[in-house]
Amino acid sequence: MAPLIRAAAIGERWSTTTVAEFLHVTRQALHKRVVKGTAFDVPGRGTTWFPVW
Repeated sequence: MAPLIRAAAIGERWSTTTVAEFLHVTRQALHKRVVKGTAFDVPGRGTTWFPVW
């Protein structure tokens, strides 16, 4: 139930692969942005989600 509630609160979201392709960066570079706090991620089952907003 929690994943459904979280998905409703976040809205549209993209996977790590989609965001990395959109930003023209590697998945590792995207992870570094998350660690630095310049990108926001939401853990999911087997993947990490990024809100489109």
